Amino acid sequence: CLACLKRAESFARKSIAAQINNVLQERLPNSPYAGRGITLVETPDQGVVVRIGVEEYPGVEAVPDPEIRSFIKEAVAEWEARTRRGIR
Repeated sequence: CLACLKRAESFARKSIAAQINNVLQERLPNSPYAGRGITLVETPDQGVVVRIGVEEYPGVEAVPDPEIRSFIKEAVAEWEARTRRGIR
């Protein structure tokens, strides 16, 4: 469908961090982490900062809560699967 193609093109123009953050945001409302303010933000050097509320961590591995770290990694895995299938 034309709307689907436009959405896919728009998604493809976003950085990888932004694309993964989109997947994360889709997953958050139905998770135990809803309302925690978890976001991924790309840094100027193409790294990623994980924001959880007002706290910031320099990458997923720096997140101290292993369950939140795992939840973010699940979003990354979902993004990878969608990318392989061409569904964004």
